[in-house]
Amino acid sequence: MNLELNHHQSLIEIYNVGIYCRLSKDDNKGTESNSITSQKESLTDYVKRQGWFLHKVYIDDGFSGVSFDRPAFKDMISDIEKGYLNCVVVKDLSRLGRNYLDSGYYIEKYFPEHNIRFVAVNDSFDSIDGENDFGPFKNIINEWYAKDISKKIKFSFTTKAKQGNLIQGFAPYGYVKAKDSLDFEIDEEAAKVISYIFKSIYNKIPAKEVIDTLKKNKVYIPGYYNYMKKNVCKEKYVYISEEKKYAWDYWKLDSILANEIYVGTLINFKKRKVSFRSKKLVPNDLSKILKIENRFPAIISKEMFTAVQEIRSSKFRASRGEHKEFSNLIYCGDCGRKIILRRQSKSKEHYFYCAKETKGCGGHYIPLMVLQDLILKDFKDLQSFISSVPKEILLSKLNQINQQKNNNQIAIYQKENTKNEKRLNHLTDLMKKLLDTYTSGILPDEAYQSMMKDYKKEYDELFSQSKILKTKIENTKSFTDEKLSEQQLNFILSIDANHLFEEHLLKSIVKSIRIYETNEEGKTVKIILIEYFGIGVLKELYYDEQSRNLCKN
Repeated sequence: MNLELNHHQSLIEIYNVGIYCRLSKDDNKGTESNSITSQKESLTDYVKRQGWFLHKVYIDDGFSGVSFDRPAFKDMISDIEKGYLNCVVVKDLSRLGRNYLDSGYYIEKYFPEHNIRFVAVNDSFDSIDGENDFGPFKNIINEWYAKDISKKIKFSFTTKAKQGNLIQGFAPYGYVKAKDSLDFEIDEEAAKVISYIFKSIYNKIPAKEVIDTLKKNKVYIPGYYNYMKKNVCKEKYVYISEEKKYAWDYWKLDSILANEIYVGTLINFKKRKVSFRSKKLVPNDLSKILKIENRFPAIISKEMFTAVQEIRSSKFRASRGEHKEFSNLIYCGDCGRKIILRRQSKSKEHYFYCAKETKGCGGHYIPLMVLQDLILKDFKDLQSFISSVPKEILLSKLNQINQQKNNNQIAIYQKENTKNEKRLNHLTDLMKKLLDTYTSGILPDEAYQSMMKDYKKEYDELFSQSKILKTKIENTKSFTDEKLSEQQLNFILSIDANHLFEEHLLKSIVKSIRIYETNEEGKTVKIILIEYFGIGVLKELYYDEQSRNLCKN
């Protein structure tokens, strides 16, 4: 740190300060004392009065204190890592966060380890004074407040939803909010697109033809249309490419066709948050999903909607049990998603399609017959390769590859386990401090029981995960593929390729099949990568120079 001498020749530390300001939507935004402007002005004045140097003011306006996934906070942490700061100043501990675990981590571990002086002005908290017994208690109260607010908000939303009131932040594609914001009105422009999609499928027009028509006529995809018209999801769509604006696919089409809102049904609570600390959403229990029919004007008649659902079940997806030999084997090589088997409505031909277009994945399509031909060719190449290389040399090569894979897997397990162990130690410390706070009579019974229950639950889950990871590490260390590889080689050579697509046979030798696409001379070419049990990917062997030479010999 930077040091200078005063006239008494004593060392005085020069502080490069980062002021951190935060305000959530629930933090009495109308109160002047809590406003961002008020925080910034009062803290800037405080820093000047201390004679410190203000490096930067970091502001998270509209972000909850429960999560630490905030842009300005992460920016401040990045500057700490770069050595730009040695002091952080906040108005009070709740501005840093309302999550006892994470707030405690930064105050008691991260800041001290990085030689950061931490000051919460209104709470008279200054880390230079040493450990402060009031700090952890204050963090507990802040988290308790956040949990209580979360319960009240959830109760308020549930009450409004049961009364048929809107709780959505913005209207879905096909609708706009009425001027009083109490209802949805039909967005005529988007409604025409929705009607076209439903009527086309109702009239048995192939989905691919519908998609091609939407792209040809440059119809915006729902997400981009909502951004343009309602200014939502700006971060996702503001820099989207021209091509992506019209990137309709089966997934987008199917999500519209399955949405009951277009017959006027209001659906609430389809998803729920994992906890008040997390923003992660998971599907809700069917019993907790609330539906109110005829809530707003319908774009599609119920008769057409019902008919289209019947068409969807046969048009887009293959029947259960068809081509089970490929179930849980086929994956998109770009996005990693499991690829769905579908069936054309007219030709009845089957094909695999990755319907989710994401960054780096344009949605791969491959007819079943083409996939079978590629698999068969790869398998015959594998048989030919095995036959052309001396077994002991091939086994040695396989052993090297498998050993390297094992080492890589062990490293992944160890990294994950180290992270778990670190968190377990931190939780142990936090639970001890929570117990001390409770036994001292400061913390109410209800708050203690609730928070200890949360910490214990997380501890037990992490402990169980850690135990499983340790077992995986030991099993991977002791496991050798040499015998398995030799057995697998002999088994593969004994297979008649004409029977390859028998369900149990294919799954006994193939671990996964990944689909890729490339462009050669203006044509789209399908590429597959098959990973065989005990052997790996043929290309890892065949395209190795040493193995090439072995084949020549």
